[in-house]
Amino acid sequence: SLSKAYPELVNPLIAERDLYLAWSLKRSKAANGAHAVVGVVGKGHLRGIVYALKHDNGQLRFADLVGGKNRKKTRQEQTAGFAKRLLIELCLGAGLYAAWVAVTAATQH
Repeated sequence: SLSKAYPELVNPLIAERDLYLAWSLKRSKAANGAHAVVGVVGKGHLRGIVYALKHDNGQLRFADLVGGKNRKKTRQEQTAGFAKRLLIELCLGAGLYAAWVAVTAATQH
């Protein structure tokens, strides 16, 4: 089975997807004001989705599913990310330049 051969893939491929699908069904019901929502899901996700919906105490939220990845970054986080990328690119550039200087110096002798 997939879970035995690749246990590290079970959570992102199955469990997280089950939670996302459960959230999506719950959201569809709320957004449409419907009494019931029909969703077509694969057999491998059915048990996890049903479990997530039955055991939800109103705490199944999208922000929890994406781990804060969808939130807008603060100015400080944006600046830190830019500084990190700039430092990495400067180090790579300096390393490539040093290698180029070494190669050109060796070919001139």
